[in-house]
Amino acid sequence: MPKGPKDPYAVEPRKLPSSRLKGRVVRYDEMGKRHELTQTFDTKREAKQWAETEAARYREDPNRKPPSEVTFTELFEKWLNGVAAARTRDTTVIAYRRYGKPGC
Repeated sequence: MPKGPKDPYAVEPRKLPSSRLKGRVVRYDEMGKRHELTQTFDTKREAKQWAETEAARYREDPNRKPPSEVTFTELFEKWLNGVAAARTRDTTVIAYRRYGKPGC
């Protein structure tokens, strides 16, 4: 069962060998792939503040698309009934339906 979309979140800062701290923010792209943004700071407070600010800024970005909860099968059916039906021959649509079923 697929997990739901995840929002970005701030992670506890990590102490580096140089005694500096690494602020971290974890976010997920449209495909659900995990990305980690990092930056180093002198104090734990600065690292936490940066991470929380970056996570909030990313969540509030109007251009951000949250991961979709639409399954591939639903998207395929929508495409098949709309675009494919209008632009291809009936026999091609029939073949797409036959071979596009899950488990084939």
